[in-house]
Amino acid sequence: MEYNEMIERFEYYKSKFIKKQNQTLKINIWISYLKKIIQIKETSELRSNTDELIQNAFNLLSIYIHERPTDNKLRKEYLLAFQEMMKHSKKEYGLVAKGSFVGMFMSVGMSVGLAIGMAIFSTDNALYSTGIAFGMVAGIVIGNAKENQLQQQGKLF
Repeated sequence: MEYNEMIERFEYYKSKFIKKQNQTLKINIWISYLKKIIQIKETSELRSNTDELIQNAFNLLSIYIHERPTDNKLRKEYLLAFQEMMKHSKKEYGLVAKGSFVGMFMSVGMSVGLAIGMAIFSTDNALYSTGIAFGMVAGIVIGNAKENQLQQQGKLF
């Protein structure tokens, strides 16, 4: 199946599923990912087994949606194939999904903020959360800066 046809199929799924299903099945990520792959394919040849990984994940998703929507084993198999496809894209093309660095840096910032909050406010347990809040804000700022940098390089989808 061509990538444009896949995008049309995902747009259809997006319109028919509730928000929770779209998030679980990563429909929005698929749409932006396939658009980015089309851009790459227009400028250069796709590397190694990119097509195979995309087709495999797409086929597992199609089977899950159309034939066995209650099969948790198949859903997990699809999500593993999806993760493998994303790892491959990051390794081969440097592509990263939008929001992944913000989430990563936010969690690191919260951890560092908690440690700093405990060190500074060791006498007052209620003020630990102040360190978490500052760490979270710092993590969001750093994550957004990293994603803006990737956006300028054309590696964010």
